[in-house]
Amino acid sequence: MVLKALVNDLSVNLGKIDTSLITDLSYLFEGLECRDFAGISTWDTSWNVQNVKDFMGMFKGACSLKQSFETWLISPQTNTSYMFDCQKA
Repeated sequence: MVLKALVNDLSVNLGKIDTSLITDLSYLFEGLECRDFAGISTWDTSWNVQNVKDFMGMFKGACSLKQSFETWLISPQTNTSYMFDCQKA
């Protein structure tokens, strides 16, 4: 997964990643507790993240996450299981 490689590369600014065609964000940031999540709030969510059907474990173990996701419109059928689970992966 190319996106997973990008977010694992700490030299990549998350705000520079084009997310317009993403449909699966499951386990994307799993265990990245030291990751600087700055820039994620600038992701293009004009697609309302309603195309994403699986957020399962997206930030699992990423306990340093302090960003707001209140502008993300998530479809009711979307899997968000363990999305923000702060237990170590």
